Amino acid sequence: MQAAMAAAEVHDDVKRRLRKTLGGGMRQVGILCAAALVALHENVANLDTDHKRAKILAASSDRRP
Repeated sequence: MQAAMAAAEVHDDVKRRLRKTLGGGMRQVGILCAAALVALHENVANLDTDHKRAKILAASSDRRP
């Protein structure tokens, strides 16, 4: 699986480490990358809702042992 990351002013070494940590070493992920591009280009209106849902998921995972 590949990682898609958008960031402003992050050092290349930090981006490279994050990419590898998030699965950036695997190959043949064009379909997943295409899905990420569609989400970025066509789903901008839902980003606020997606961020709220992500915060809920993160909060619930913080409570788990």
